[in-house]
Amino acid sequence: MAYNFLELVNEINRRLNEVELTTITFTTATGFYQTAKDAVNSSIRHINHEEFSWPWNHREEEEVLSAGIARYSYPEDAKLINMDSFRIKRNERITSTARVNGAISSTTALVVDTNVGTITAGMTVTGQGIVGTVTVSSLSDQNNLVLSTQQTLSDNVALTFTKGLGVETKKLKAMDYQEYLDNHVDHEYNTNNSIRTVPRNIIRTPSQEFIFYPCPDKAYEVVYEYYQNPVSLSLSSDVPTIPKEFQHVIVDGAMFYAYQFRGDNQSAQISQQKFEQGIKYMRSLYINRYDYLRSSMIVQTSGVNNVLRVS
Repeated sequence: MAYNFLELVNEINRRLNEVELTTITFTTATGFYQTAKDAVNSSIRHINHEEFSWPWNHREEEEVLSAGIARYSYPEDAKLINMDSFRIKRNERITSTARVNGAISSTTALVVDTNVGTITAGMTVTGQGIVGTVTVSSLSDQNNLVLSTQQTLSDNVALTFTKGLGVETKKLKAMDYQEYLDNHVDHEYNTNNSIRTVPRNIIRTPSQEFIFYPCPDKAYEVVYEYYQNPVSLSLSSDVPTIPKEFQHVIVDGAMFYAYQFRGDNQSAQISQQKFEQGIKYMRSLYINRYDYLRSSMIVQTSGVNNVLRVS
């Protein structure tokens, strides 16, 4: 059977000898059936609240920075952001060159030759006579290009085509928010482009934002990881983030709420015990694990003797 919202609700119905729902009757179901739906979501919510770092709630996010903008909002579904996971993503610079083949005047059509390297759409064009920020809008081949704005260029002018930021993967170091306020907050308000560069630090704010310092000067790609708050199930075909192997745990938790609805406190207590045992088993598999230990011992040199300090 499919592992989805409908099947979870119907497992409760079967245990209580109720008529099973279909994809047609699921949406309009009321009374006990609505309680069964709520019970499934309550059970899933309880499991997810038991631990911040269930692996099925782990997500990797990519943020494209904007030049001159330091503050960015958390993802809407973020529960816990790993501030030690922020890194600038590698973005290599690609450079090609070519020469103008035939002068042009106030047009976007450009013919080039003597190419070195591959020209692609989106590349920035620089060279004698280029006015403003110009990119390659499209090209039919490596010699026939369309520029983003009209240009006037002389014959045989050397042009350079570039794409990419020219940065390597770089981990960002977490900085305390108060330290940022005390020493670096002016970077948010200073409009001088000369102070902007590749960020080195990441700062968590009380307003559920993070700050990149120094303020970025280009559209760097940043990757980070977080644990999400899953949304409640709604459609009959919705699938929980919790793996199927723990379907029975979800149902045990839902049965606790279903029995409470019916006033069967004894059965509710039994289901609660089974539910708690199931969560304990899940925790033993995914939380209480230590794949390796990392030493925090620091070696300090004092005179001729090495002093070991364990933090």
